[in-house]
Amino acid sequence: MCLADAGIVRVTYFPGAVPEDEPSYAVSPGYSAPGAEIREYDEDGVHVVETSLLRIRIRTEEQKVDFYDVATDETLLTDEGGFGRESKDWTGDARVWIRKNLQETEHFFGLGDKPCALNLRGKYFSMWGADHYDFHEESDPLYKSIPFFLSLRERMAYGLLFDNTCRSYFDFGATDEKVLSFGSFGA
Repeated sequence: MCLADAGIVRVTYFPGAVPEDEPSYAVSPGYSAPGAEIREYDEDGVHVVETSLLRIRIRTEEQKVDFYDVATDETLLTDEGGFGRESKDWTGDARVWIRKNLQETEHFFGLGDKPCALNLRGKYFSMWGADHYDFHEESDPLYKSIPFFLSLRERMAYGLLFDNTCRSYFDFGATDEKVLSFGSFGA
């Protein structure tokens, strides 16, 4: 986990050893994050990292990460199933996924050009740039993949970028109305 700013966190999941300074195609190579002042402490089975805006609770045994507004202690985003990875050594195929809890009044917007209603709640999207001739409402995938969305609900908001170049998906409660999941078919 890296804090780029008091309200910007980069969470990186790696099986095994964590490589140093893993590059991101979404961030300019010349960008230097300002960082943030943090306060760290431990609670029962939880490591807490606080900035002036966020409280990040890392459930160490479960390997789950939860985000809260530090001023109100209201939930922003919590892990439901956390991070998962499946690989097939004989083919080299891999799949990764993340499962988060959906808040009851949460609405989602983003992912670039999607020919559907603005609110993405209850929908499933594939992210893979493909030429889709004669597209229509609900066509998916389309020409570009922008794996970024905003979540809005009563006085709370967050944005999430899934920084992965493989074929990926976003499930905004289509499969399970209480779960936001996203992942990729490749690691």
